[in-house]
Parts: sequence; structure tokens; C-alpha cells
Amino acid sequence: MNSINIAPITIKKILNKYSVVLLDSYGVLIREFGLVNGAKTLVNSLLEAKKPFYVLTNDASVLPNKTALKYQKLGLNINTNNIITSGCALKLFFKEKSLLNSKCIIIGNNDTIKYVENAGGIYVSPQDDFDTLIIGDQSGFQFTKTINSVINSVFNKINKDEFINIILLNPDVIFPIKLNTWAYGPATIAIIIEEAIKYNFPTWTNYKLFRIGKPYKYLFEIVYKLTLTNNMVMLGDQIMTDIKGANQFGIDSVLINPQNQILKSQELDSDLMPNFTMNL
Repeated sequence: MNSINIAPITIKKILNKYSVVLLDSYGVLIREFGLVNGAKTLVNSLLEAKKPFYVLTNDASVLPNKTALKYQKLGLNINTNNIITSGCALKLFFKEKSLLNSKCIIIGNNDTIKYVENAGGIYVSPQDDFDTLIIGDQSGFQFTKTINSVINSVFNKINKDEFINIILLNPDVIFPIKLNTWAYGPATIAIIIEEAIKYNFPTWTNYKLFRIGKPYKYLFEIVYKLTLTNNMVMLGDQIMTDIKGANQFGIDSVLINPQNQILKSQELDSDLMPNFTMNL
């Protein structure tokens, strides 16, 4: 297969070319061992140039103020207002879909619950009547007990022929925990639930699965509403979330540390192709 030749870009050119810079978190700023090499230089360059920037992360298990504190302890001057998570996007989504005061079963931890309540949802247990199932994280709860309980609640809803909203905050099927090592993500829970529905109720379709985080539009829409410009660029290390999300939203994308990705022309559709590459 032929390798793809994509033009490199520098931090200086990014500062001159774009009004707003978007950063992925894991792989661009931090890794399992701490800061990514070059992350502090990148953030300091944005701050010195007074360039508006936002960290876009699919993680709905940690509130922005806690994430900001983590960054600051590592030496990155990133504040709460610079961080937009898939949990933050839930408020926009609830407004768009008229889900205010929706009774929600929540798969996730306490911070996931706070995201839902901040968006206007009402937290209920899997044993209670509900309108919406929200999948926020794959940890922070007793997995087998919780998933079994949720599946049975969904089946009870189906038996009453009642519509179900299923909201997947973090659409990652897998995610990197270190170089060449991956873990399953929250989307695997959505797959389990959908497969259970298909197995027990093969003709039932009275539900809708919504996906919130990258590569879907909602995080990018929040930034647009804050800045009122499309002259943005997304810096990320994941083709299927960062690059695809930016391209589909109609903004430029930069693949960070491309040596960690295999770029082959026969494997990439146009919406997966970064505009530039950059090594940190």
C-alpha cells in the first residue's frame, strides 16, 4: 500500500492561520506516564499568543474542574473554561431534543450523574420507571450487576411498548491507555444492550441511540456557539474521533505525532484524511 504524503504544519503557522485551536486530551496533552512531550510548549504558545483554545474530550467520567486541576498539577495552565467534555454537551443535546426533566437511568460514576443533573435530567435507579438511558462510562460501578439490571429495565419498557432514548456520551469502542495498548470503552456497553434487544425482541425498533462525543457534532457546536467562527483547527492523535470529527464538522484537522498511526491511502476515506500533521 502507498503511504500518504500530508503536509506538516508548525505551531507558529497554526497561530497565524486559525482563530481558535481545539486540542484532544489523551495523546496530545497527557499519557499514562504524565505529559506528552511538547504539550507544555504547545499550551504555553497558545497562552502567549492569547489564542482561544479548548480541550475537547469524550471522557464523561470527570467534571471539567477536576480535569483542569489535574492539568495544572502537571504544569499545564488550563482552566475549567478551556475544557469541553461529552458530558458538557449533554445540556445542549437535552435542549435540542426537549429532554428537560427526563427520568434517566445512568451508567457511569458520580460525575456522570452530575453531568446529567446539570443538563436537566432526573437521576433514577434501574428499578424505577425511566424515559432515557444514558451511558457515560465503563467504570465506577458494579459492571455485571448494573448491566443486567439495566437490560431487564429496558426489556420491561419494551414489553409496555414504550419509546426509549439511549444516549451514549462517549462513543469510544476502544481507547488507548498507553502506546500499543487498548481498553474497551463505553460504546461496548451500548453494543451489549443493542444486541440484547435484537436477540430477545428481533422486530422491536421503538428506540433511538444518540452518540454525543467526537466524531459527532456536539462538542464542536459548543465551541462554535462560544466563538462564532468556523476558522478552527482540531489537533488530535486519533483518526477515528479527532480527525473524522473535525472533517465532518467542516474545519481543518492536524494529526499529532503521525508516526504512531499507520497512514495508507487505500485505507482512508476522505473524512479520515487530516489536512496537516505535526510532531510535538
